[in-house]
Amino acid sequence: RYRIVEPIVYHLKNYGVNVWYDRYSLVMGDNRVKKNLLDGACKCEYATVILSSYTADSVCAMEELKLIEERYRKGEITVFPVLYEMHPSKLPQQLGWVKELIFKEVNKQSGTYEICNHIACKITNF
Repeated sequence: RYRIVEPIVYHLKNYGVNVWYDRYSLVMGDNRVKKNLLDGACKCEYATVILSSYTADSVCAMEELKLIEERYRKGEITVFPVLYEMHPSKLPQQLGWVKELIFKEVNKQSGTYEICNHIACKITNF
């Protein structure tokens, strides 16, 4: 989270992109489904999803990704997948749809600025 997610959020905000980030938007006691899925994943036009070998083990992450996939299939959302220390061949079967998209692989030594350049260009149509 600190090495990849927060720098991406930081850079995108610097580009003027309105970012919904669960860590900044959720507090203990919130209704997870309403706040995370309905306020986050259902209302956005773009989603940057960071996937790692731990993603499939997270019930919350998988619920959110299922909703994002459904919206992607309907053409309602543009998805920017980032694979963190993971080769695409290691994606779990339920996340195989991500391989249809152009994605970026990053690791602990990679920077996030380049990813944000691509995302900002797509969003702002540069």
